[in-house]
Amino acid sequence: MAIFSLGLLKRIPTGLAYPYYELNYFNTDKDIYFNDQTINITASWELFYDEMVEIAAVKVEILNITNNVVWGTPWYPEKGLKEMNWIVLIQDLQSSFKNSTNYFYIKLYYYYETLPSGGLQKFIADKTIKTVKRNITCELFNFKQYVTSEEIIKLNAYFSYYNDTFDCYENLSSFVIVFDLCRGDGIIFSESFTTDLNGGLKINLTDNVELNTGVYKLKFSFQNNFFFDNTNLTTYYLFVNSNEFFGLSESQDNSNVKENIKEFPIISSVVVIAIIALGLISLSTIKKKNERNIANISFRY
Repeated sequence: MAIFSLGLLKRIPTGLAYPYYELNYFNTDKDIYFNDQTINITASWELFYDEMVEIAAVKVEILNITNNVVWGTPWYPEKGLKEMNWIVLIQDLQSSFKNSTNYFYIKLYYYYETLPSGGLQKFIADKTIKTVKRNITCELFNFKQYVTSEEIIKLNAYFSYYNDTFDCYENLSSFVIVFDLCRGDGIIFSESFTTDLNGGLKINLTDNVELNTGVYKLKFSFQNNFFFDNTNLTTYYLFVNSNEFFGLSESQDNSNVKENIKEFPIISSVVVIAIIALGLISLSTIKKKNERNIANISFRY
């Protein structure tokens, strides 16, 4: 024990008396995390003090934006060199994750107390990290935006999210999606569906509601949860027996709306053909009139 104590005394830098501490490093593996990931915290420090008349220790805490402690370590009073590594699961943080983005402060504290006069807690270092929810991608396959009321309308929707760890999109399976069919400001059909193993769901609109002439909104959403951002909703437009583009002005201010126009109304094609035909007839009439004028002039002379 005496030899160990002498070794510690030799490590105290020359000219420095008790107490003494030095922070070698204090890091996190990155600055931005998804809510389903873990925070890797590493730290190294040196601590020296006289146990007979002093108390000293180091600890690490994570605080949320309101400065409430959501995770923390015990105090580490061991003298000498200390190297620590903590892996913190973000979903274990005692904080609200209602927002799509959250900020946290990771702080390392040094505590020193002289007996029996009292103590002093001294802050040493901190880091700010951000946690975010993942975005869900919705795709409609073989979707016809312009239909007639006699058609059978079936929706094949697929949901996925980007996995940055493997740099690929993964199917969002066994996930509850809320589908709303809207006309104007009202909801005429609403139901919850659970995606299959491929992240897909099938909806037969014809079996659930009678669609009259007009413009309809197809909205896909889900309840707020810990992992995925529900503020980025997906909306499609469905035109029944209509070639009017009213309603799209509302979507121009909404970057989440997907205007998946795959075919134009037949009436638009008819109008274009009629305009071309009228143009050709007009050219033919002008040409014949000019020919008659030339003939009349030749006859006079």
